[in-house]
Amino acid sequence: MNDRLTQEQLSKIVAEASRIADRQEMDRAQVEQVLIDLNLSPDLLDEAMVQLQRREALAVQRRRTTMIALTIALAIFAIMGYFAVDQWRYGRAIAQLSTVQDRLTFTDDDGGSLTQVNRQASPEIVYRVTLSNAPVDQRLSLSCQWEAPTGDILRENRYQTRRITTPTWNTYCRHQFGTASPGGTWTVRMQLGDRILSDETFEVR
Repeated sequence: MNDRLTQEQLSKIVAEASRIADRQEMDRAQVEQVLIDLNLSPDLLDEAMVQLQRREALAVQRRRTTMIALTIALAIFAIMGYFAVDQWRYGRAIAQLSTVQDRLTFTDDDGGSLTQVNRQASPEIVYRVTLSNAPVDQRLSLSCQWEAPTGDILRENRYQTRRITTPTWNTYCRHQFGTASPGGTWTVRMQLGDRILSDETFEVR
């Protein structure tokens, strides 16, 4: 064997020797002797071992807590991202919502559209609206305002549709007229929030 070593070989030998030393274990007597060599009392060994075990356990617990917190944070971000995308899609679908037809009928629909209502007969009037580009698999929170000739809202219907199954969707609201209902030109409006989807005027006599 060549007794002369290059600098690179020396570095590798030192590194390997350090790894071997790290893998070696010492028994209690050896550790106590090291403490004596360091001018420390061997009685400190048990206390030091307890503290070491506590620190190691605390380090493991901190790593576990950090991983749990990171996992929860990632899950929250994923959920928030999902709902943000879902709300964006819903908003885009709502923006495309429109009305293709609206009619005023009695409870028994004959297919026509009323322009006049006789309040003496105390009829129930149904405002039927057909929506286009309705958001499939969603529900819409709608309202209907029945405005008297005075400009006062004498009735407001607020309701939620069933889960929409087709882009073309029929919905309706209703109002019961009576002899005390003011005569003149009435207006009914169907709204989605503050947005007016459709409106219709008719005469009450």
